[in-house]
Amino acid sequence: MTAIWAIAMKDMKLLLRDRGNFFFTFIFPVLFAVFFGVIFSGAGGGSSGGMQVAVWNEDGGPASNTLVAGLESDDVLKVHLPATREAGETLLRKGTVSALVVIPKGFEAQSRGLFMGQAMELETYVDPAQRAAAGMLQGKLTEKAFQVIQRTFMDGDALKETVAKSRAAMEADKSLAGPQRMALSMMMSAAEAMQSSGVLSPQANADGAGQAGVAARGFNPVSVTIKELSQDRDGKPRSSFEISLGQGVVWGLMGCVTAFAFALVSEKTGGTMRRLSVAPIGPHAILLGKALACAIACVFVQLLLLAVMMALGVRVDRPHVMALVMLVNAVGFTGLMMLIAGLSTTEGGASGMGRGLILVLAMIGGGTVPLFFLPKWVQTAASVSPFKWSTLAIEGATWRALTMGELLLPLGILLAMALAGFWFGLTGLRRMLRA
Repeated sequence: MTAIWAIAMKDMKLLLRDRGNFFFTFIFPVLFAVFFGVIFSGAGGGSSGGMQVAVWNEDGGPASNTLVAGLESDDVLKVHLPATREAGETLLRKGTVSALVVIPKGFEAQSRGLFMGQAMELETYVDPAQRAAAGMLQGKLTEKAFQVIQRTFMDGDALKETVAKSRAAMEADKSLAGPQRMALSMMMSAAEAMQSSGVLSPQANADGAGQAGVAARGFNPVSVTIKELSQDRDGKPRSSFEISLGQGVVWGLMGCVTAFAFALVSEKTGGTMRRLSVAPIGPHAILLGKALACAIACVFVQLLLLAVMMALGVRVDRPHVMALVMLVNAVGFTGLMMLIAGLSTTEGGASGMGRGLILVLAMIGGGTVPLFFLPKWVQTAASVSPFKWSTLAIEGATWRALTMGELLLPLGILLAMALAGFWFGLTGLRRMLRA
């Protein structure tokens, strides 16, 4: 154990003496996290990529079923249909989906009150880490709501029922002035006449889709209430810095990986490893010493980031869970370092492979671009990236408030990656010593 500790402390001193490695390992991640925290504080707008959405249909009527079918058929959306509303909230809290759409009871009745100016109401809860998706989703919900209106006008029986209920509501509403009653009555009669004449037939609608779109412009048939993730519970970030913390952590860990992988390969090619191999310690102890140094640096950079972010308002309600996540992060990314070092035979190869591999893993794992912006096949491939699981674990320990059972998957995958990396590193070291 003394030898392992001595090797680890030697590598730590070498890292701290190198100003470039020191900056990109400890200072750059802090600047990165603060910078993106400021950007995220004003995040908004639309998205051009795919989006995972959970839909909970409390109404179950024809209108709500038409809306759900329209959302499912959209190429941009990937719709999940949870068994309960609570299951949909869990998907949102865990980051599996970007938003939860709730179609409330009474939606069918609202769809029949269009002639009275009644909008169909929807509740939408969005993941605060993906606020940019809210605008796109609202546009999609409005688009699909027009399909619900189309179904009403194309169905003769449904149109008659809607007009009948609207006439009854108009007669019961004593606040309507005479001109308003006359205008509404004329509009209802015109709709009935258009239906009976075939103007609103499916074929006519298909031929005149452009004119219908123009006519509908300015009319919003759906009222979408957008809220952030479960405002009535603790699973909600207090600031944008709680969102950017995870990204800052993974980039700090990336700095540790590249610095120690390059140093380990340099010692392999420079002969330091051969000199260590003649000492009364085995290759396992040598690698454990190298791994311990990297893990210590990984823990330190996470603590530094956390201290800065806590000063900016980040909360840590469960310190023991956060400590476990940071430790597993350190072990997991140390395994990635060992993997790169084990597969590299030269310093140039280690530098190129390290930067290339890590940048690819960062891009597909959400370290540069949020996952929901990326194509579906990239979102699936992201499961091989430790960036994805590390970010999810950090968020789960802070504002997502994941349970230990829910954290088992990301933490287990990071540990599995660590074991695989250590095996590759040990294999590479033995191959070098036999050469």
